[in-house]
Amino acid sequence: MPVSDTVKALLALEDPTPSTIVPILMRTEIAWILKIEDKRLPRKDRPDPRAAYVAAGIELLAWSQNADDHEDGAKPAITE
Repeated sequence: MPVSDTVKALLALEDPTPSTIVPILMRTEIAWILKIEDKRLPRKDRPDPRAAYVAAGIELLAWSQNADDHEDGAKPAITE
């Protein structure tokens, strides 16, 4: 999800609370994109970000969010 879409979703929340913010942030992913690759991507409104990367010929490395993958096994705490 492009940063602009994430910001738009967060700003659209009428009553932002951790329980409404966290699901939006959990949909985000971080990728290091070269300038030449970035030019091939749509600027915003990517309903299927992975499909956009495939269509642009950009290969992303897989990353797992399982707690088992972290050295300390920690999971993020969510509080209200």
